[in-house]
Amino acid sequence: MAKKYTTYRTLKKWVRVLIKTMIIVFFAVGITLIYKSLNLNAPIKEILLAYDIEQTPNYKVNILDNNYIDEDSLKKNNNYVTNLVSSIDLNFNYLYEATKPGDYEYNYDVKATIYGKYQSSSEVENSSLWTKEYVLLENTLEKVKNKNTININKTVNLDFPKYNNEVVNFKNDLNVPITGYMEVVMTINLNGNASNNKIKDVKTEKFIIPLNQLAFSISSDTKKNDHQEIVYAKDNRSINMVKFDIGILLIVYSITLLALTFKLIFNVKSKSKYESELDRILKSYGDVIIELATMINLDGKDTVLVKSFNEMLDLEEELRIPINFIQTAKNKGEFFIINNDICYKWVLSE
Repeated sequence: MAKKYTTYRTLKKWVRVLIKTMIIVFFAVGITLIYKSLNLNAPIKEILLAYDIEQTPNYKVNILDNNYIDEDSLKKNNNYVTNLVSSIDLNFNYLYEATKPGDYEYNYDVKATIYGKYQSSSEVENSSLWTKEYVLLENTLEKVKNKNTININKTVNLDFPKYNNEVVNFKNDLNVPITGYMEVVMTINLNGNASNNKIKDVKTEKFIIPLNQLAFSISSDTKKNDHQEIVYAKDNRSINMVKFDIGILLIVYSITLLALTFKLIFNVKSKSKYESELDRILKSYGDVIIELATMINLDGKDTVLVKSFNEMLDLEEELRIPINFIQTAKNKGEFFIINNDICYKWVLSE
């Protein structure tokens, strides 16, 4: 394909490299300044009020007079013979401590529930069959003002043989094979206000006592320690507007510079209508076209102008003479066939 006689506005390589570098540097510095202008620190947490709740349930098992155990009572975490137990002293101990004084209203009660479990080899094995509830301590309401400590310490004497016999009688009277256990629960509801901080908390202390067993042990299901905080989270984020504005300006400047110089720095050349048509002709019919570097001397030749390139193709096919092409101006070129003293010419221009 011939080198076209065209001129384009081009920049030297070092100028293009310089402009590219400036665009990249301005954009990178802009992004960096915007990032550094943003203070994304985590919020500052201020503890307005903290409180701890400690629950230490305890118990002792009182023993009937017998020939085997000398003590009147046994401490916790032992195994106990059912027929030797007279009663159980269940101690519920609740301690609330806050970092600031406040006004509180709280209530508590103790309830016991017997659960009867059905025993069978069938599919309903160990399913719940019977429940019965007892109130061991009526609901009690108390109020305190300007206090940061609340202590509830109550002992309930549980008539163990009475409740154990409930399960035994149920089993014998109805001839139903069951096992049972008792849950004894203290529930404490606390509501208060300390330094304009509202406090609402519910806690339970629970003992689990097997029934209708030859021997048993007592377990406790209680969350012994609980720490809570009322926190104010102060927003610690900020923006350095000077850095942010400079960053935005640099990014806008780099994008604008890229848009204005894109074709120059990347040497992008938009083709004219003439160039597009010339490329099509040379690509499609290059095998019958000779591209000249210098003009042939046409003195003494008669020139015949041809209307279209298709007619030039017809002449080439008829005369079996190749078509010559030369670029004569920026957007002008001539196709011609020389046959003896006649020059057939077709001019392509913008």
